[in-house]
Amino acid sequence: MSRKEEILAECIEEVQQGRSTVEDCLRRYPELSSELKTMLELVQGIKTANVSPTPEFRRRLRSRLFEETAPAKAKIAKESGRGWFISLLSVRAAATGLMALVVLAGGTGSVYAAQSSLPGDVLYQVKIGVENVQVAVTRDPEQRAYLYLKLAQRRIDEVAAELSLNRTPSASALAAVPEKTDAALREIEKAPSDRAGAFLSRFAETTANQQIALGTILNANNQSGNAMQQTMTSLQRANLIADTAFNNTAFLETNPSVRDNMEKGRFQVEGALLSISGKNWNVGGVVLANVNFSGDIPPVNSQLQIDAINKNNEVYIIDLEIKSAPQPAVTVQGQFTGTDKSGKVWYVGDTPIDAPEGKTPPAEGKNLEVKGVTSNNSLSVKDVKETGDQGKGNGQAQLEGKLDSVNAAKKTIVIKVAGAGISIDISSTTVYDKNGKQISLSELASNIGKRIKVNGMSKKGGTNYAKEIRIDTD
Repeated sequence: MSRKEEILAECIEEVQQGRSTVEDCLRRYPELSSELKTMLELVQGIKTANVSPTPEFRRRLRSRLFEETAPAKAKIAKESGRGWFISLLSVRAAATGLMALVVLAGGTGSVYAAQSSLPGDVLYQVKIGVENVQVAVTRDPEQRAYLYLKLAQRRIDEVAAELSLNRTPSASALAAVPEKTDAALREIEKAPSDRAGAFLSRFAETTANQQIALGTILNANNQSGNAMQQTMTSLQRANLIADTAFNNTAFLETNPSVRDNMEKGRFQVEGALLSISGKNWNVGGVVLANVNFSGDIPPVNSQLQIDAINKNNEVYIIDLEIKSAPQPAVTVQGQFTGTDKSGKVWYVGDTPIDAPEGKTPPAEGKNLEVKGVTSNNSLSVKDVKETGDQGKGNGQAQLEGKLDSVNAAKKTIVIKVAGAGISIDISSTTVYDKNGKQISLSELASNIGKRIKVNGMSKKGGTNYAKEIRIDTD
């Protein structure tokens, strides 16, 4: 943003908040007075408009809005090097859009006329235009990130409203959810590093609630389809990004996206830490290259259970647990993502292991559990089996984190995701250990601090419920 754009945004913010008048800003920046005056007067006018437009006027206004904004967009593309303000927003298009807000959102008779509109409605483009202006004048990266999260929630609310009216959910509204979620992540990358943790907690809580809201909508309306599932998957990836970055802030530097297939790089490994050389760790014979870990480095020979993601040939540890007793077997879990050219190396969660003898590689994307023993600082694979991936691909809300507390009397639990606590009623939930054995509430309470996966989440009367829980027990 240029200095002139910063001045405009600053003046708009001050006029909106009543800290300055239009005249104050014009006196402060006389060299820009002619360029500032029109926009600032329009912003000031938003507070005082009080009219009730007729349907015919709305129709003509919508038509004019499209007429004005189309050439403005073309002009921006053609003349992006000419004029400081054209790079931010065409004055003419902005004036038309803001005047639409003045007329349609002001006054007692037509308050929220545009804001309650849905995709396909006459006023919906005005609603989107107002949102774009809000984004344009929000300068602080953190506040802009929160605004993007709010807009993503608005799109989910629109889908719910459409279904309540027996409309087909808008593909554009669904597609906007991952778009706005990614935009929020890009903004927080610009914010001071000491604010990342607080944002990621809010990001995790917000996207978890969005996931639950979407799951509730899907269940109530018996909805399915690629667009719905893609939106749900993007929110599940937001969960993974938040948890990874909260525990390892360097992950944000990779520009993670909820539209990337992050699942392929996710893996878990359990084994003894044989050695550390620079950033390379040998865990039970599995070499983890370029490890990024924000915690205390564990001692060599300790028994570890690591949950991590492999991205761009870098390993980012989400969670590391030191086990109290050594285990004879080494276990690796993750998606099978292929072999090397020789076929002698398999990649599980993009992590290389020696190919098991006599085994044909499975189809890529299959979830595997590989077990073996350490031999000469390498993993000798003894068994490979395919595992299910509970909750994925079925349109259900799914959350991962750590079990933080169990209230046996109220039959509720709290799980922590990126520092955010999310309460869940488990009175009608089936709970399984990592081997698929059903366990009791008292057994669940003995596993505070363990990784937990909650499937089939929904909300009723302000309370979160879940169909199934799987916890990583010892």
